[in-house]
Amino acid sequence: MLTRGWVRVAVGLVLGLLGGIGLLRLLVFPVTTGVERPAETAFEMELRDMSWINGAWSPSGDQLLILGDKALHLVDLNTHLARPLSPHGLFANRHIWSPNGQYVAYTLSEYASDVGQVIIQDVFSGETREFPVNANPLFYLEWSLDSSAVIFHTYRTLWRYSLADDRLEDVYTDQGSRGLWNIGQSWLSPDRRYAVVPGSTLNEATGTIQDTWLDFVDLTTGRIVLTIDTELRNKGLVWSDDSQYFAFIDIQASGGREKLKIVDRLTGKQCGVDVVSGSQGYLLDWSSGNELLWRERQGMITILHRVRAADCSNREVLRSDNWAGWGLWSPDARTIGVTWPNRLTLIDAALNSVVDYAVQNANVWIEPPVWSPDSRYVAANVYPGCLPAVEMVIIDVETGEL
Repeated sequence: MLTRGWVRVAVGLVLGLLGGIGLLRLLVFPVTTGVERPAETAFEMELRDMSWINGAWSPSGDQLLILGDKALHLVDLNTHLARPLSPHGLFANRHIWSPNGQYVAYTLSEYASDVGQVIIQDVFSGETREFPVNANPLFYLEWSLDSSAVIFHTYRTLWRYSLADDRLEDVYTDQGSRGLWNIGQSWLSPDRRYAVVPGSTLNEATGTIQDTWLDFVDLTTGRIVLTIDTELRNKGLVWSDDSQYFAFIDIQASGGREKLKIVDRLTGKQCGVDVVSGSQGYLLDWSSGNELLWRERQGMITILHRVRAADCSNREVLRSDNWAGWGLWSPDARTIGVTWPNRLTLIDAALNSVVDYAVQNANVWIEPPVWSPDSRYVAANVYPGCLPAVEMVIIDVETGEL
């Protein structure tokens, strides 16, 4: 019985990973125009303690990191061989490839330990660097774009480790009463130059937070370059691909009313879109043309929107009485893929025309669609019925073949 599955789409290939207790199955689907059903190449391997799996493909697509029940393994797609990277018995997490594909960084700790470690391994030579950080847990490991440094944060501090200097430095420490614990996964800009840090002040008489803001920190200088006042709560925190715009949803303390806000990092200009009272706003994905896809719920109705970053002009894309899981732009920003129960919807961004692909015996689409770099193919996982199983669906956007 399969317990989890996920896909990655590369040019000409769809790669799938399916796992169960003690069993890992890797599927490779060559995608060829005119072939109704792609040929499947598969191999299986036994892995100890594989109670759940997660993984990350190398930039070249020929190696795969697999995290299964604490242990981190490296799989070579060419030789079909797997070898352990992390020591058995410790908890390895937040694994990420360097952009050049030479290094793997991950965190290592014991559940009861007060000290976490960051591990950097050269996947070719096997050389390992490790350094403890006197705070636990560690959050959101990221690489610099040139693969020369690893950036991460603990509760209150941003850190950078330089491989060339073998040096760990404190880039920025938050002085507010609330540290970095509530940052979303897009806390670091795509160009790796800026980080968003929530700050706040505490009313000592009442013991409550009274003022909150977002600081934009330049990671090169460690200085705050922009500060945005916020409501007491916020969510979302999503950077645009070009690192110019930053979006989040502000939530008012009284009544919980939500507002989508977009900040221009270069000018400090803000604009906003009101989320309908009582609905739940959720930020989904930026297009390469700086349009943000987001959704809200009004009762039993799901409404999908797209908003321009420059002026916050908002346009409804689609509404349905069904529950929408995910929506993602294609890399060329011409198509929007949306997963729903029982179907995947493709929306032409220029014409706003909709094509539905129904999937029989499918219960819920749990994961977002995955686009190929050329925007030709989109793949997604389907969880049929109520069984803990998974099927992979691949759509040729040009021909419409499923």
